[in-house]
Amino acid sequence: MATYCDPLAESWKDWHDADSWDTPEPRKTIDRFDLARIGAIRRADSQDSIAGRFARLVLTWKDETENLSSFTKVVQNSSYQQIIRLGKDNPRLIIPMILADLKGGGGHWSTALQAITGESPVKAEHIGNQKNIAADWLSWGRQSGYI
Repeated sequence: MATYCDPLAESWKDWHDADSWDTPEPRKTIDRFDLARIGAIRRADSQDSIAGRFARLVLTWKDETENLSSFTKVVQNSSYQQIIRLGKDNPRLIIPMILADLKGGGGHWSTALQAITGESPVKAEHIGNQKNIAADWLSWGRQSGYI
C-alpha cells in the first residue's frame, strides 16, 4: 500500500511544475523512511513550540507575580495555571524545564510539580523552607530520571 504526501510537504516549485491545471492535484508516493523523517521533523517543531510557550509563560508569570507576597495569588496566576496544564499534557518535556528553573533559583514550583506529577516528595520538616523544598524536588527529579 502506498503512502501519499500532500503538496504542502513538497517544494512549491516541484508541485507547480508537475501540475497540469486540468487534472486533480498530483500526488507523490513516499516510502516509510521519508514518512518517519517528516514525522520526526514535525515532532521536533512541536517540541520547540512547547518549549517556547513554556518560556513565555514563565516570563509572564514571574513578571506578574514578582511583587506579590501572597503565595496563593502567585500560584493562582493564569500563566502559572497554563504551565500546569501544559505540564500535564507534556510531562516529559515540561518537568525537566521546571526542575532546571528550580535548580537555578527559580520560583515556587512545588505546587506545579505536585499538580503535574501527582507526587509529593517534600519532607514534612521542610515545609515552609523554599531551599529545602527545592532540594527535595531536585532529588526526586534525579531519582525519577528527569535530571
